[in-house]
Amino acid sequence: MQKPDPEIFRTAIRILNANPSETIFIDDNAENIAAASSCGLQTLHATPDIDWVESLNL
Repeated sequence: MQKPDPEIFRTAIRILNANPSETIFIDDNAENIAAASSCGLQTLHATPDIDWVESLNL
């Protein structure tokens, strides 16, 4: 399995026993972001103009 196949995200969620709505996936590829989002994960599309601290409310 590899990104952007949604099965990789479903497998990770299952193995980690993670709650997708409380888990964030960060990537610079829009296809990967879309696949992760389709599995219920919170996402952050990392682009040069993103202020990560502000985006993550840290």
